[in-house]
Amino acid sequence: MKVCKRCECLVPTQRHTYCLGCQENRKQEKLRDNRLRSRKWQEENREYNKKKCREWYLAHRKYADAKHKTYLEVPKNRERRREWLSTWRSQVREIHLRKEKIWRLVHQQEYRLKSRIKQQKRRSRYQGSFDKSQWIALTQITGNKCLCCGSYTRIEMDHIIPISRNGGNTILNIQPLCKTCNLKKRIQIQDYRTPKMIQMIQERFSDEGRVQK
Repeated sequence: MKVCKRCECLVPTQRHTYCLGCQENRKQEKLRDNRLRSRKWQEENREYNKKKCREWYLAHRKYADAKHKTYLEVPKNRERRREWLSTWRSQVREIHLRKEKIWRLVHQQEYRLKSRIKQQKRRSRYQGSFDKSQWIALTQITGNKCLCCGSYTRIEMDHIIPISRNGGNTILNIQPLCKTCNLKKRIQIQDYRTPKMIQMIQERFSDEGRVQK
């Protein structure tokens, strides 16, 4: 019989100087110390570690992708990765928005020019056109309100079939929505007009000869 060095209880064999409970505690302490040491080294050598990881990935790309694919096949791992991505995106989004705001303040003219070019590219994809008088006539037919919620404020033009989904830019593809409903609708194809409204719009603009198909 031997006495444990840590808790001073009796150890049944002569081979060990610690009891089973103390052995498990020492093992956990060593693992914790190794993790802390590894984390400290990674923080101190972040750039070197990133470079070496990148070199290894490029040299063993197929193996790494296959390993990652098998890892994600486990539902528990998928859920863990989804949670990590959601937290990471929220953190990066705040940093990105802060940097973008500072950049806009410093480069106002360049930002306006980029916005104008982007808007021109978007408009170049439009099929057809309509003028202001047609929009005013359309709002009069629909009661000058949002066709989704009935609000009378912040009315905007909404494409029933979005431009990104090959919708036309004619007055027949336009409906008045408030800003909130327009943002909620996003790229969905949703027509809030009643059959009577559609008939009145078609009669009105076909008579004027302004509908462009």
